[in-house]
Amino acid sequence: MVQLLRHCVLTASALTQLASLLSAATVDDRATPVEVTVNNVTVLNGFRVELMYSVPAAEQGSWVAVTTDAAGRLIASDQDGSLYRIHVGEHASDTKVERIDVEIGHAQGLLYAYDSLYVTVNLSHDAAQSTGRPSGLYRVLDRDGDDQFDDVVLLQQFNGKSEHGPHGLQLGPDGLIYVVSGNSERVPDLVSPTSPFRNCADDLLVPSEKNTQLPAGWIARTDRDGKNWELICGGLRNPYDIAFHPHGELFTCDADSETDIGTGWYRPTRIHHIVSAGEYGWRYDAGPWLPYGKWPDYYVDSVGSVVDIGVGSPREWCLARGHVSRRHTKEPCTRLIGPGEKSMPFISSRTVPVTRRPLRRLSRGCRCPLQMS
Repeated sequence: MVQLLRHCVLTASALTQLASLLSAATVDDRATPVEVTVNNVTVLNGFRVELMYSVPAAEQGSWVAVTTDAAGRLIASDQDGSLYRIHVGEHASDTKVERIDVEIGHAQGLLYAYDSLYVTVNLSHDAAQSTGRPSGLYRVLDRDGDDQFDDVVLLQQFNGKSEHGPHGLQLGPDGLIYVVSGNSERVPDLVSPTSPFRNCADDLLVPSEKNTQLPAGWIARTDRDGKNWELICGGLRNPYDIAFHPHGELFTCDADSETDIGTGWYRPTRIHHIVSAGEYGWRYDAGPWLPYGKWPDYYVDSVGSVVDIGVGSPREWCLARGHVSRRHTKEPCTRLIGPGEKSMPFISSRTVPVTRRPLRRLSRGCRCPLQMS
């Protein structure tokens, strides 16, 4: 299915487009299904988009994560509610959606692997108390083989910090499960002291005891049972998802800080090539934390970005034939049809411009030019 996305990358709209959407939408508007037409999505020549399902927000919330199970069905998560199974039909009228009857939800990361559904639950302290289940990485299983999940196992508890906490999951080419987190989540206690990324410190001439967020956003990996953990990289701000290149390289997209827009220390939304032990140099945004700020890309121990996109808020990702695709979530469920009539269901926002980004390998990772279609 990934072949249909070759030579393209899906990106989110610019801040002006986002502002226009927010200003045009009232509270009542957001509680109703979003009307989407093919005119709302821009794609490269040879591709077309079909709307397969429009999520009724009042009943099914806002879907922020999606994975595909062994039968080819989609599983999606309402960030403040339940999990849903989607049977994508040939036409929108044929698509069927059912709520999954299992005691877990509030997921911001989903991965189907090893005959299990792995779920990143990301809750505030109050929400965790109300649900009776802490934030963490869970494994959801079908013990009796009746095609219904019936067992939920906590593999690793997280603190949970909502939008800047633990997020996406991916299965790596090494068979391990990779977890990405924003800057508000502490590294799990089980992380090995011999991890590729270790000994992170403030590294200032006069260190600050207040900078307790190190290593900021991070990516870790664990085995299928969640027993062994390694920290891969740090210094990110708030990446939501990760994706592997067909050659095994790992990529993510890190979010900017809207409070820094227009300042000299603004760091744009950017694509990162994740390398083992990589330090990406984010420490904090503006305000009283400005002295700790963000490392410039020219620092020799900062990896830097593949490409700076600009203002935006990245969500889900996929990779195809050396190009990076960002699937920016909200309610509609659409299907992108590529050459050869192959299709891939994905979640998108109302406006998803398409860019082409060929990767070029350098000594400290990959780089690519920014080209709008």
